[in-house]
Amino acid sequence: MNSVQGGNFSKNSFRYCLFGFIIGLGFPIAGTLFGIRNLQGDIGLAEIIQLHLSVPLLQIIDLTPAVLALAGLILGLKTDQSLNILNEKKDERFKMLIENAAEVIYITDYRGNFNYFNRRIQTVYGFDPAELIGTHFTSLIEPSMIKKVAAFYLNQFDKKIPETISDFQIIDKQGKKRWVEQTVILNMNNDRVEGFQCVVRDIDNRIEQEQEILKLNAQLNSKLNELENANQELSAFNHTVSHDLRSPLRGISTLAEILQMEFGSDLPEEAKGLLSRIVTSTIKIHTLVEDLLEFSKVGRIEMTKENVSMKDLIDKIVFELVPRDPENKTSVQIDNLSDCVCDKQLIYQVWVNFISNALKYSAKKENPLIRIGNYFKNNEQVYYIKDNGAGFDMAYYKKLFGVFSRLHTEQEFIGTGVGLSIVKRIVERHGGNVWAEGNPGIGATFFFSLPVISLNEKSKPLSKNIPVFYS
Repeated sequence: MNSVQGGNFSKNSFRYCLFGFIIGLGFPIAGTLFGIRNLQGDIGLAEIIQLHLSVPLLQIIDLTPAVLALAGLILGLKTDQSLNILNEKKDERFKMLIENAAEVIYITDYRGNFNYFNRRIQTVYGFDPAELIGTHFTSLIEPSMIKKVAAFYLNQFDKKIPETISDFQIIDKQGKKRWVEQTVILNMNNDRVEGFQCVVRDIDNRIEQEQEILKLNAQLNSKLNELENANQELSAFNHTVSHDLRSPLRGISTLAEILQMEFGSDLPEEAKGLLSRIVTSTIKIHTLVEDLLEFSKVGRIEMTKENVSMKDLIDKIVFELVPRDPENKTSVQIDNLSDCVCDKQLIYQVWVNFISNALKYSAKKENPLIRIGNYFKNNEQVYYIKDNGAGFDMAYYKKLFGVFSRLHTEQEFIGTGVGLSIVKRIVERHGGNVWAEGNPGIGATFFFSLPVISLNEKSKPLSKNIPVFYS
């Protein structure tokens, strides 16, 4: 710490040159800090804040009596004069701070009448401070809120609560309602309330955003209620389908089969044909009903995720679905597959649908070939199944995963068109996506992605080589 001793500066001090230069030429350098010490050894910290009578005025930060006396000595002033100058400077700085505050600040007397406003009231709400002095604080409050706000602050005054925060609306100079948050601090004197000091923050934008959020939440709750009602209606429909529709269908099918067996030989050919169509139609309707029930059930099944060996899962499905007789020419190539975290039973359904379709649509090829693999991309595991079967026209891609949508006629390939929509729903419930590529007569590739997550162990390393199909 640099110092002055008895009014003489230490010769080895850097401040000696600087302060000597200032005194000699009369140039103040505001903000310069240095240490001072009186004859008794008391040490204080001083700041040059302005030029007073061609002598730099010091603000003494350590206002001990000894240091204050020394400041007066240096300035050629008495101690009380020095203190007054310092207090005046502090008041100026405090006033500047208040006037330039980002919030509106005001003070009232004990009756609640304004006796001070900073200039922020004009820039934010349009009022000149002079036109509000002497008026009551409730004059700015939105009329419907005056009674409630006044009661709030009367309670604060009566109970002498030191500080409160409240929200309400005021009316600005242009007559517009504005939301504010007001902090009120009581001005006390010997346990007597002499008024209050307030800080007012404009929260109009915040309230508007909160109201928008409430509106969106209300809309969301309405949609959720609609969805809940739709689910209840769907459950009722499923119950109807399960009990009231399937039983008559089975009855019609059974009676038609009995007619064929018992009286088929006695019926004319046209009647036999009609009876056969009845049996076929009832079987088709029954299949559609079962697929629709399966589709609706997929969205309600509670998922249980676990670490699943995709290789073992597919090996099991291929063993179950691919014929093992010598005449079967279908070749299934299974690449190294990464494990994943998923609901095993639901993903089992996904692979059953994909592999069944690949077998069905490639069955008419001379040498059916199916390839199954996966790769890693964007923190997702992507699995695919490729076949060299009938393929499809990408122009009709949007219909591919729709319920009961088919890109081939039933005469070409049997099916209801529900399988891929079930696949899509299952994959999306896992947080993944499903898509496909195809060329008519060349084949198709179906993809689905699953997010990379782990339970107790990490997934096996994945290949980052992304295969290119139909390039």
